[in-house]
Amino acid sequence: AGVLRWRTSADGGRTWGVRTLPAPDPVDSITGVVMPGGRILVEPYDAPGRSASDDAGATWQPVARRAPTSLSSLRRDPQRTGRAWQLVGRCASSSDDDGRTWQRRVCATRGATLLAPVADRGGRIAWLQQRFVAAGVRLARSRDGGRTWRRLPALPPFIEPVGVDGGLVAVARGGSIVRLAQGARAWRPWSQGLPAARRTFPRLAVRPSGRTTYALVDGRLFQRDARAARWSSVAGAPPDARTLIATASGLVVAGSGGIAILEDA
Repeated sequence: AGVLRWRTSADGGRTWGVRTLPAPDPVDSITGVVMPGGRILVEPYDAPGRSASDDAGATWQPVARRAPTSLSSLRRDPQRTGRAWQLVGRCASSSDDDGRTWQRRVCATRGATLLAPVADRGGRIAWLQQRFVAAGVRLARSRDGGRTWRRLPALPPFIEPVGVDGGLVAVARGGSIVRLAQGARAWRPWSQGLPAARRTFPRLAVRPSGRTTYALVDGRLFQRDARAARWSSVAGAPPDARTLIATASGLVVAGSGGIAILEDA
């Protein structure tokens, strides 16, 4: 058995409570997801085994030794409370019962890969699909559940974008953050206030409102409102954090230093 270090803050990261919890497997680096009903799932990278907590990390139980899909394929719906999505290849299935049953709903066009749903204007979600071409990545967006797709401005190789204030934010070549504002025809730099990434590519997450974006840069946590001029530092990320999950009430950060839940002040 391993040990999982668990920290919570109820005042926006100014003070923290720290606990050490038993884990069913040694936890060197983990990924995780918060399901709509509040269940937290974690699993080690490149190893079988998945654990769940239904009480904010007070207790854990194994739920799958060999899960059919990676937690990296699971996403919460950015707009609809109670719905989760599972992405496998070019299609996505939804679950409204905390992942017990799934129904296929959206597929990318043939030859493309479906990306996670993003918050869109008017309280809706949009879907993105990508194709790799010589110049980088060709993106298209669907606002009608995959029935029709509209091409977006091309983007060099990137890490999966998130939806911000009706537009998109992504990590581009070299680890820089770029933004495609709603209605814009080109991606623009959006890294003001962030340090240069030297060890790993930044990770992004956005709150369900689509207004506040978080960036994890070499283990340091930053946030930025859609209308703000710069990123600002946020305390509380565990060392070597890899996973960043934004929820309606706060933020979950996971890595080799354990898990931290940063609740709103």
